[in-house]
Amino acid sequence: MKNLLTILTIAIFSLIFLPSATQVQAEVSRGYSNINQEPNEIYSSATPIELNKEYQSTFADDGFRRGSKDIYKIQLPSSGVVTVNVDSNHVSGIVAVKLSNGKVNNEYLKYTSDPSLIEDETGQVGLPAGTYYLELSAGTNILDVTYHFSVSFEPGNYYEKEDNDTWDLANNMEFNKRYKGFFVTNPRTDDGDTYKFTLTKDSTIIIKHRKYPNSYGNLRIYDSSGKQIFIDHLLNELPVKGADRINEVSLKAGTYFLELAEYINVNKASFPYELEVEVKKTTDKYPWIGRVLIQKAGMALYNPQGKVHRTLKKGEGLKVYEIQDDRYQVGGGYYVLKGNGKDTLYYFGHVWGKTKYMTVNTPEGRFYKKFAPKQTVRVYGIEDGKYEVGGGYYVLPDTNVQLDR
Repeated sequence: MKNLLTILTIAIFSLIFLPSATQVQAEVSRGYSNINQEPNEIYSSATPIELNKEYQSTFADDGFRRGSKDIYKIQLPSSGVVTVNVDSNHVSGIVAVKLSNGKVNNEYLKYTSDPSLIEDETGQVGLPAGTYYLELSAGTNILDVTYHFSVSFEPGNYYEKEDNDTWDLANNMEFNKRYKGFFVTNPRTDDGDTYKFTLTKDSTIIIKHRKYPNSYGNLRIYDSSGKQIFIDHLLNELPVKGADRINEVSLKAGTYFLELAEYINVNKASFPYELEVEVKKTTDKYPWIGRVLIQKAGMALYNPQGKVHRTLKKGEGLKVYEIQDDRYQVGGGYYVLKGNGKDTLYYFGHVWGKTKYMTVNTPEGRFYKKFAPKQTVRVYGIEDGKYEVGGGYYVLPDTNVQLDR
């Protein structure tokens, strides 16, 4: 009888407490690798892990310590994008996630996973080759708390490379290449990404920027002296799906820094953006360099032989292809003499607002006047990326402002 009671007790225990073959098979099918090497609560004893592999671990050995923590060591063989995936469904509380290079204030990802979410939570960041540390911690007193995680890696040269938040650490940008980067909603003291590019000659660049829905912030360009050349104010709005924000900026030859900062009002581990800069071809649209306005009646248009071709009317405008000492070449060898200072007026083109009011600023950078949509203002040149409209007053390029030459 005693042996029979023992057998029944073991059988009941097995039915209640031991996992079934189906449960074991289900766990194995998930493909997690068990990793629980303690102590690993400081960087010097961090547990090395492989990239693109799913792991299962526990805070069990930290159970009676305050601030349970596991640190894992990651080696990136090249630059690329890192994706951290943490599943905290089994945790009675939250799991805090931090990815850094082990130095103070170099936190590339920092967020807390939400155990109420069914899906895993992921954060992404672009990094150069090197050694990094993933720190996972949970404030819980429950023993044998299990969590799952992975660190995936996709190599590539056209991702951001943190820490690129200052000019001395700016990422060198190639023209006509699409860069992908990421922002976090729990930023450190620095909160933007910086890129550096060099123009070997005076050029117009085209900036293509795909922002995150409902993000806000600024895209700025500075010259090497620290002077702001251009700014695009990013509003909290939904962009057209799959569409870029397009800006054209005319710049002198030299080195420039592009700073981009975006923010959102919801908690996410990270959110992406895309950025591309190309140099506009000079033959794209305008073979002429500007226009000349005839301000005096009776001025002549001369043919290539120097004979009067016809008399010009006051207020007439002609396209200018070249400026010489005493004349404007207006095409085909024909030219107009400059005359005295009031006979002719050379200008670059016109600007106007497409759908919203266009703002003209004073030389000191203060608001001067608004112009209604479609109302044109004459532009006399482009200086430091600004449309000069006379007397030092200027219009800043943006997606609403159209330049016609």
